[in-house]
Amino acid sequence: MALVNALGAIALDTSVQDVKDAILGVLSPTFATESTTPLGIDATFTGSAHDSQTAAARVAVSFFADQASATGGCKIQVSANGTDGWVTVAAGDLTASAPLQLVAFLTARYWRAVMVNGGVAQTSLSITSGQFRA
Repeated sequence: MALVNALGAIALDTSVQDVKDAILGVLSPTFATESTTPLGIDATFTGSAHDSQTAAARVAVSFFADQASATGGCKIQVSANGTDGWVTVAAGDLTASAPLQLVAFLTARYWRAVMVNGGVAQTSLSITSGQFRA
């Protein structure tokens, strides 16, 4: 199939499968393991900055540990530049051995997951994320 852009200058040969793959590439979620390293007493995990322009308009982060977090210790944060000015857009308390999922519509280009452990050292931790276009 030949396509011509609005200026009529470029023709592109593409198949229906190519178009389908391009659409699915935009709509498909991206999943990641943020951390599986248990935290000590009152320790903090700060995840890497993720660029939402490459994969996300919305993010979900799942937290699970055998010990409770600090109050408000599970967070999704956003930043305009990915290095400073982090703002918490979703937060919650993790109860020991019960999963917690936070969801946020992104209001800045970069996001990260943060967890502050409570007063007992963990022996297990799982922080996973999913990025979604819509």
